[in-house]
Amino acid sequence: MPYPPFAKPSIFTIIAQVNSISKAMFVVKCAKCKTKLLKYRKVGKGKLLRCWKDRIVEDYTSKEGSFMKCPKCDEIVGVDAGAFFKMRQGRFTTHGSYE
Repeated sequence: MPYPPFAKPSIFTIIAQVNSISKAMFVVKCAKCKTKLLKYRKVGKGKLLRCWKDRIVEDYTSKEGSFMKCPKCDEIVGVDAGAFFKMRQGRFTTHGSYE
């Protein structure tokens, strides 16, 4: 059943919702040795649970199989899950700010 015309959001409402999503540039570092691992553009607030591959700006990690590792201490910080890396909590720290 189609929506009545008054129930559809206008294009201006959609643009306002997209612009209200917070974006941030984060630097991800190894928790063990403090080596810089990634520069990542995070969308939305909350914990960094997944690093989407298309949002990674700079990547300094080493990849071994499906694991994302710190190049200095070989700590596993993430696991490849297709379009994103599932991050292992406690193995990395983030620094950055929301725009």
